[in-house]
Amino acid sequence: MSVIGRITRTVGKDTVPVSGAIVRITDLSLTTQSDSTGNYNFSNGLVPGKFRVTVEFDGQKGSTSSPVPFIVGKTVSVPLHLGGTTAWPPPVALDTMVRRPKVVQGAPPRGGE
Repeated sequence: MSVIGRITRTVGKDTVPVSGAIVRITDLSLTTQSDSTGNYNFSNGLVPGKFRVTVEFDGQKGSTSSPVPFIVGKTVSVPLHLGGTTAWPPPVALDTMVRRPKVVQGAPPRGGE
């Protein structure tokens, strides 16, 4: 079982990796640091269950994931962006979503006609 991820922040209009961010799984008293490409990895001390992953960096507002399931034999990816809350599972990119209108039986057509 392992937990991996990448720490990013916004600089201008760009999203950039953060080196040296402190990443914690508080309920398990585990701490690591992101590498030069913003990546982090927990592979020791993990137990099955649901836990939050948090990040802090250089006085900036940190970020906390919603509870993430840790499952024996699985690697879970928890990317975190400084300055906000990260939903689990990670959100689907908007360009991959298709919006379809919901049809309600007996409802008037759009426009109220």
